Amino acid sequence: MTSGVMNVIFPTGFDPTGATCTGCTVSGQTVTVTGQALTASTDQTLTMTGITNPQDAGGYGPFQIITRYYTGGQIIDINKNFASIYISETAGVLSNLGVSFASDGTTNSRVGTDNNHLLFTFELNQDLWKHDIFQITIDDDWTIGTNIECRSVKQSGIWNHFNSSDTNDIHDLNCVAETKVANTAQKVYVYGLANDIDLSLHDDYSKVKLKLNPMTNPNGKYAETQYNWTIETVRFQTRTVLESASTNGQPALTHGNIVSSSYYQSWGFDTQYLTTDHQTFMEIKFTTENYVDDGGSIDITVTDKVNNNGWGGNDDESTVDCYVVDKKTRDDGSTYTTCASNGTSGITISNLGSNTVNTSTEITIRVSVKFTVGGGTYAGISQILSKLADTTEVDKATTGLAQF
Repeated sequence: MTSGVMNVIFPTGFDPTGATCTGCTVSGQTVTVTGQALTASTDQTLTMTGITNPQDAGGYGPFQIITRYYTGGQIIDINKNFASIYISETAGVLSNLGVSFASDGTTNSRVGTDNNHLLFTFELNQDLWKHDIFQITIDDDWTIGTNIECRSVKQSGIWNHFNSSDTNDIHDLNCVAETKVANTAQKVYVYGLANDIDLSLHDDYSKVKLKLNPMTNPNGKYAETQYNWTIETVRFQTRTVLESASTNGQPALTHGNIVSSSYYQSWGFDTQYLTTDHQTFMEIKFTTENYVDDGGSIDITVTDKVNNNGWGGNDDESTVDCYVVDKKTRDDGSTYTTCASNGTSGITISNLGSNTVNTSTEITIRVSVKFTVGGGTYAGISQILSKLADTTEVDKATTGLAQF
């Protein structure tokens, strides 16, 4: 059949009025679909949207399917008992969902770090069968490795009913994670309970704490309110959601590190000869822990004033405030990376380019500085802060930076 007609008859309770598909028309409980190319003994798929489910839970059926050569024409195939379906109750709500870093020495809250352990804590309000599943949706800024490990973690003073001996101990669970796709939330499926969970037997049985690893933190210190996490308890085989909960605003990240920094006079001059109001060329060299994306920037603050009259050390840079010694090279061979001062003690490095993606960034700049140091004080770098193109902060240091 190359251009046939299919009638799909929905059981009472379903409302197909809003059915949408190519060639669809609706009359009562029947959706007629024209233009169907059907091959004998071959599986066929027809997708409809806009169908409204029954308002009450329970079993519904049967669905019926009829094929014809043309509308109202001779019946070719018919199945009046094609399928039935169960409509589940509205999903309940899991209580007190929280997401946090594990405090067992296996985790780091810094931007961009990997192999971290996250804890998901919540309370059940509905019994589980031992084959049921915890389905966790990971926020799309985070990444869980496909070599995932999942455990039920002991909670102080609470029985852990996720192992067969009912002891207050950790219990390994089975789990699998979807492969990460950029800017898309991953799903994790946790299974392998040792027992049915009957909440009537003990109050502790409702309390759950799951630990997942390895987790890679986001590449920037985003506001915690933009993170979204969801946990659902799912009936095995039917995939019916029993209870669910979502949360945001956690966990909080800390800045990544400035791995190293140095601050010294250019061309081998000795800083011991610097005096108050002395003006000289200085080299600032540092390495970020995380990459800075194309369009991102790095802000540096020094303790003294940066001369913004042009550094004059190179023909093509003589009118700018500072000079990037190790300019980055694009794929086409051109160089880039610029820096400029704000006329006081601030310097901004820009145009870092796409080759810094997924790597730490080492930068050396040359800048003319006028020192105003007095006796007993020091000169040096007071802050380095890297930012993504959307101004999200990444790495930051205000202590342990080079000085003399």
